Amino acid sequence: MDRRKVDVVILGAGTAGMAAYRSAVRAGANALLVDPGPLGTTCARSGCMPSKLLLAGSRRAAEARAQAQGAVGGEIAVGDAAVLDDVRRGRDGFVDGVLAELRDLARGRLLLGRARLAGTTTLVVEPSAASSPPTAPGEPVQSPLEVEARAVVVATGTRAIVPKALQALGDRLYTEESIFELHRPPPSMAVVGGGAIGLELGQAFARLGTRVLVVESEPRLSVVSDHAVEEALRGALRRELDLRVGAQVTAAHREGDRAVLTLRHDDGTLHDERVDAVLVAAGRRPRIDGMGLEELGLPLERGAPRVDPLTLQWGDAPVFFAGDVTQQHPVLHEAATDGDVAGRNAARYPHLDARPRRTALSIVFTEPTVAIVGPRWSELARRPLVAGSAS
Repeated sequence: MDRRKVDVVILGAGTAGMAAYRSAVRAGANALLVDPGPLGTTCARSGCMPSKLLLAGSRRAAEARAQAQGAVGGEIAVGDAAVLDDVRRGRDGFVDGVLAELRDLARGRLLLGRARLAGTTTLVVEPSAASSPPTAPGEPVQSPLEVEARAVVVATGTRAIVPKALQALGDRLYTEESIFELHRPPPSMAVVGGGAIGLELGQAFARLGTRVLVVESEPRLSVVSDHAVEEALRGALRRELDLRVGAQVTAAHREGDRAVLTLRHDDGTLHDERVDAVLVAAGRRPRIDGMGLEELGLPLERGAPRVDPLTLQWGDAPVFFAGDVTQQHPVLHEAATDGDVAGRNAARYPHLDARPRRTALSIVFTEPTVAIVGPRWSELARRPLVAGSAS
């Protein structure tokens, strides 16, 4: 088996991984990136960038309908399929931009392969079955390669959770990774999960003419914990979405080309809903399967590494986690900050820098938009406080 020795190896070439690479190199480390593909970052390929393009396009389509109806007093055909085509073209442009950035960033320092840890600082990189564009940067691993490092940064991101009850739906089931491949808005859609992704995409498709049902198992929308704000948001969204809060999908099956979901409401009643497509947005889990983390004897919490929130170190090992894989701050700018912290600390290990985080900021780009600056209301409620509000 071939061997390679570096100061810092970074697993994952997404937003957090690229930031970690830059930070480690700035700190003087000989760094190496490893990614199984496809390259292009979650944000550019299937996350915040294409979703915002879809939101913008669907808003323009809805405005065109409203203006035309006021002018001619009837329905007008809007190119909803063209909106989805524009989203894909924009998405592909974003991905190409990331690939160009990677090409300039890590010349000769990016391996395309799947890594597993054989020890806290030793890993084996094997060929990957995932595909990237033929012009993608990086050196494909042809046979197993052992890499030894002084420190490791894990920035492998997350993947969508698909509940077992939905797995029988076949090609009627979409995740945020596949929903942008639709070429025409379906007549009806169920969105399973009322978080930021589900609400944003649900409202966007509703504005493209799709009848959208949102199923949220919690008694309230989880994107905001202030009850008054949540009630106002829920009331506004119900003008466009059929919100079923406090409902669960207990079973699902196909009826021809349609999906049938059995819903249990909070009062225990059951009924079926028939839709043309189902988007599952029920959360994401760390992409750490098969990496051998559970064999290292370091602290895990519900199957995921428990890291120091300031240094991002895992236990007392020279292993650091950055980005969505930590499940602490799953948004783009926080992933970049994570990468900067983890890369710097990996390069300087054992001398760690525990700087305080910047003020937390999260935004849900529905209409109305929801912005949270600082701690959530549920965190403030545990402290003495004075609260004010304005409508």
